[in-house]
Amino acid sequence: MRRKRITMAASVLCLLMMAACSSNQTADRQQIKQVEKPRQSEAPTLQEQTEATISKEQIRGVEVTVNGTTAYAISYKPSKEKDSYLYWEMGVPYGRDAIVDTEAMYQLYGQIAKVVSTKADRAGKKETGIRGSSTSIAVTYTDKKDKAEAEYTTTLLIGDKEGDGYHCARKGAETDALLVDATTIEGILGRAPFDLILKVPYVINLSTVSRVDLVAGKDTHTMEAADGTYRIDGKEVEKKDYCDRYSALLSPMIAKELSKSEKAKVGKECLLKITYTRNLEDARNYEVGFYSYDDDYDAVSVNGETHFLVEKQEVENLIDVLKV
Repeated sequence: MRRKRITMAASVLCLLMMAACSSNQTADRQQIKQVEKPRQSEAPTLQEQTEATISKEQIRGVEVTVNGTTAYAISYKPSKEKDSYLYWEMGVPYGRDAIVDTEAMYQLYGQIAKVVSTKADRAGKKETGIRGSSTSIAVTYTDKKDKAEAEYTTTLLIGDKEGDGYHCARKGAETDALLVDATTIEGILGRAPFDLILKVPYVINLSTVSRVDLVAGKDTHTMEAADGTYRIDGKEVEKKDYCDRYSALLSPMIAKELSKSEKAKVGKECLLKITYTRNLEDARNYEVGFYSYDDDYDAVSVNGETHFLVEKQEVENLIDVLKV
């Protein structure tokens, strides 16, 4: 079932890339889910709330901290250089380019919204383990589901587990204590970040790319698209051929996550480098590199962030993609 879900996610993303090929490069990119875009201004000061009642759709960011260390952080960051399904970023632990699985994310947000909306016990419960706690769930959110920018923030401090299956908690420093379901809290705190991303290491919409450079040792290839003309290694090709090959460059799937100790084993020599030059003002170029790891897997680096392994055979297949 898990493998089926991964395969379906990859198919959807490939179809989205193909859809980008079917429209003019200068046309507006299709949005999967339209949300009000933020104004180009300084980020507003968030208002701290201690009696928040929210839904998962209002959440615009989450930071989960366990014993003083950020376990994971997700934030909503619209940008003209990305499609709307890429607006969510998991800055911790993967950086800005990991692709968040929004289905899994909203399931998590539903749990977080529930515990954050729990009312304090005015009768006064014993505040076991709250004072000085370095474990917390911080949430930023809006008052309306269709707003892009967060306006409010609330932090739930997590204390010790009570004997009847609850954790003692508190919103802010001076509010009354509350009891939250232990199973839910422990599920949020212990959620593996790897389970919150799609197993696709990178996606760059073709309509935002003017040139692709592929270097594998002494073997080099280029793709160029401008004014409705498509070229591979300087030779003009049909649009469909160009799109098929571009989509093939996005085909590697994440097979495993690298632990901190495993990252030290990644080879230094880049086996294959793919550079995507963007055609949008101020948009970041993408540099994707593949490095030897073992006999079965290569490590993939996206804009300097190396967190995952892909199957070695998939990397070898990429080298043949642009041969004409």
